[in-house]
Amino acid sequence: MSNTDSLLPIERTLPEALTIYVDRIKLLVVLTLIGICTLGILILALPEKGYSWGIAGLLLIGVVIATGIATGMWKRYQKFYNTINDRYVVQTTLSDINDKMLLSAWRLMFQHDLKAVVARQNFSQTRSSLIIITVLSTIVAVSATFVDSDLVIYKLLAFVALSLPIVGSTYITYIQRFAKITIWLKHRVVAERIRSEIYQYRMRAGVYGISSKPDASNPDENKEILLSASERLNMNIHTIEKELESEEAYIAVDSKRVDSKIVDRLEHENKTYPDGTIDFQDYLRIRGVDQKEWYENNIKKNYTKTKDYTSLALVIQMGGAVLTALVLVAGMDKQFIVFATVTNAISFGINSWITVEMTGQVYSIFNIARKKLSKHLGDWDALEDQIIKDQITLTDTELHTKKLEIVDAIESTLGEERENWYRLALQTLSSNDQALFQAVEDLRQDKPDKSGNGDEVDEAAG
Repeated sequence: MSNTDSLLPIERTLPEALTIYVDRIKLLVVLTLIGICTLGILILALPEKGYSWGIAGLLLIGVVIATGIATGMWKRYQKFYNTINDRYVVQTTLSDINDKMLLSAWRLMFQHDLKAVVARQNFSQTRSSLIIITVLSTIVAVSATFVDSDLVIYKLLAFVALSLPIVGSTYITYIQRFAKITIWLKHRVVAERIRSEIYQYRMRAGVYGISSKPDASNPDENKEILLSASERLNMNIHTIEKELESEEAYIAVDSKRVDSKIVDRLEHENKTYPDGTIDFQDYLRIRGVDQKEWYENNIKKNYTKTKDYTSLALVIQMGGAVLTALVLVAGMDKQFIVFATVTNAISFGINSWITVEMTGQVYSIFNIARKKLSKHLGDWDALEDQIIKDQITLTDTELHTKKLEIVDAIESTLGEERENWYRLALQTLSSNDQALFQAVEDLRQDKPDKSGNGDEVDEAAG
């Protein structure tokens, strides 16, 4: 992994760097506005000489280029700011942790975690942009039907209506190569699987607690038994990593940022265990109680967002249908019926965006996992009550075995939720991508599609 330090002017202080970037962005905005105003004056001054079409095209191209440059500069500034902001001195005892394999596993897990975040943002931004292209193309095409074909603005709208589907089709090629669904999904799953291995390792649960004696009749099994817990952890996490194969994203991750996330994680645990182990009560709080609360918060948030945005999409779509009925019944100008196309396109865009954000897609899976975690935590509480009330007596070995059973049950529940989430996300997002790509293709071929787009592009183009 390359460090982002080599890409950024870190020798400057933060205030100096911010001033430089702000000044550059201001200058770019001013120059862009001057260029737009100049071209606008030319369009208004020379309509009779036939230059308006070419000038309108140059205007659009100039705006697109300026927007691209501004976006690139802004992203570079954000990357710089984030890197500087995260480059604080690690004020904890990472160096005091004696288990080097555990520290290596933490770093590997957070590398995939950060890659999943970046790849997720890239996925969301590309699909949101494609949704905007499909909706905007419809709005522009419909708007052109209300403009006199002799006006310059009509030619500009027609040019945009014809260009946007071409831009969208080209953008799809970029998405299919650099923003595939499986990139962020697999990095997220790998990060969570390594997290699970780390906590099982720290509790010496599952395969990390094997203490059987070698069997002379089965040498292959003996190799597994003789592996130390550290060797098993190393073997398991690299086996998990192999599943990425060609889907791994080559995203630079700042090692200092990774270490700072490890620090945050250990501070959340409230204790530092030099030997790498973790107390059972701390494990229950982190992997049981905290995770259950996370599910509860996301279930509520996802359900509310789904209801709100779905209602909005339905109201907009219903508005188009009511408008169409009003036009037909009241004898209004039938040209207003095309507004139903716009409302359908906006409704389609909202529903697609809901799917891209995975809002409302997974709360049922989260709810199942939440209930199972509640049961596992309840099982332990019931056992503690029996012990406190002297209803049962357990030896240290028996009590330790009960603890490991709870750990296995919790990790099994989280693993089941993780696999169900991956399958559902892959299926849902793939279907949504197909619908979006088809909508863009239909725009190019002037076919009616799910977003409500139709032959109004031809009408706008004249």
